[in-house]
Amino acid sequence: AAAADALATGDAAADDTLTTAGFASMLAEVRAHYRKPFVDDPASDAATAEALRVKMRLLRTRFDGLQLRRCEARPSTYHGRGLFATRDIGKGELCTLYPGDALLLWTDDAARTAGAELNALFGDHVSTDEQASSTLFLRGPGARDYEVPAAARLSIVGDPARDGDDAYLGHYANDGASVVDPASRDAYAAASTAAANAEHVTIEGAQLGTVATRDIRSGDEILVSYGEGYWCSRAGLGAPTSAPTTSVPTATPPRGKARRRSKSKSKPEKGFG
Repeated sequence: AAAADALATGDAAADDTLTTAGFASMLAEVRAHYRKPFVDDPASDAATAEALRVKMRLLRTRFDGLQLRRCEARPSTYHGRGLFATRDIGKGELCTLYPGDALLLWTDDAARTAGAELNALFGDHVSTDEQASSTLFLRGPGARDYEVPAAARLSIVGDPARDGDDAYLGHYANDGASVVDPASRDAYAAASTAAANAEHVTIEGAQLGTVATRDIRSGDEILVSYGEGYWCSRAGLGAPTSAPTTSVPTATPPRGKARRRSKSKSKPEKGFG
């Protein structure tokens, strides 16, 4: 659709001008395009179903040609590969987007428990052959380390092997602290907050972005706080007994349409299928 085409620049020489607010406006235009047939009855079941369909489609879409080239993935001193700024990034500025290479769905909270079978949808960039393959990224060990919640019963997973698009590198952002045992649990919240210089937010309810919570210099690693629950689930320590007393500063949301997201707190033992 013409509305969706507005998200791509079509000009490889146009470097790096995309803003959170600008991207939110473009996504809003796409969603508005698909609401037009229901303008006379926007609360109808058909309108609600179409809105959900479009949202889920956008969450698992990688738009081509976005003017967003201010980060790169490279080896990190924290863990594996990390996300690094390739230019100075100001507080509140969009760093990159978080890819929805897989969209996971649950019918209820019980479906999130260990060993539960996953329901997954994929974007057009993940071919049907790849989805059926035994080497599909979602079947790999540690795949769900790259998962973040997108809604109450939806989460998205980034493929760690897909690093060719600077606009979609949010899944490489590391946490500056971790919980590996009960002793480190008490210090986690303060340490993670002190290290974090960015956070994941939802943009227009349809894509996730990584936004700077303070000024970031070129060459600095971009860090987010995964949340205590993320680490406790992986260290076998159970859920947090109380909410942390400190938190990562919230970036200014564009047009009231961005919300902060932490890493998923649960990790089923079973992978995909």
